Amino acid sequence: MLFSLRVLLALLLWVWATNARAETVIVYTHSADAATERDADGQLRGLPHAGRRAFLVELVRELMQRVGQPPKIQSIPLERGIRTLSRQKLSALFNLNRTPERESHFKWVGPLQSNTVSFYENAGAPTGISNLADAKRVEAICVRRGNSHAQYMRANSFTNLIDADSYESCWEMLKLKRVSLTTLGDDLEPQMRLQTQTDTDSIANTKVPLYATDGYLAFSTDTPDSLIALWQTKLDQIKASGRYDQLLTSYYHLASPSKGLPP
Repeated sequence: MLFSLRVLLALLLWVWATNARAETVIVYTHSADAATERDADGQLRGLPHAGRRAFLVELVRELMQRVGQPPKIQSIPLERGIRTLSRQKLSALFNLNRTPERESHFKWVGPLQSNTVSFYENAGAPTGISNLADAKRVEAICVRRGNSHAQYMRANSFTNLIDADSYESCWEMLKLKRVSLTTLGDDLEPQMRLQTQTDTDSIANTKVPLYATDGYLAFSTDTPDSLIALWQTKLDQIKASGRYDQLLTSYYHLASPSKGLPP
């Protein structure tokens, strides 16, 4: 009898442990190298006052701890991260814009942050655009390869796009007048100017929006709805508690130009 109870207890513990492991989500981010570092334990951490990506890493770390899993985040290129969600069970990627084209391909928790994507131009070669129709007629627009800006514009009949591997590459092409426009989330503008040492006399925001967007944590579609609900509830609690604003102050708000941006 005692043996049977021990076997039953061992079986129950094994089932519990298996279920616990099954609900541990593998979390990825992208494009965060300049705003993050590895701590003594090898964990990805946001650098203080390093901008949006540093803030998002720390926000998701906080979220992971609140749902009861270690805050281990892996860095991966954006396109590979999107492919990974379709191949790897119980995986998640942030920050991903929630667009109609992507809606059914993932499950969503957020928004982590809201933003407006705008067109930027070389201040010495203004395009004079005032709407999207004007933007379609310029010679060339640099877009980051595989991102939602490019997907949106191609879906809306833009035929003048040039792909680059990073926002920084597009910014440099614009400074050199190799393209007429580029797109960037307005919340990334201060960080981009600090990183590339670019002032408003060189590159200007046209104030023509491509679209307003919400950034989310995207999950593979096999993720249980109950787990999605848990993550969403914990994110809402972070926002309601004031912790979200604390993280904004500590990580999102940039250092002054005199102090520079951490590498």
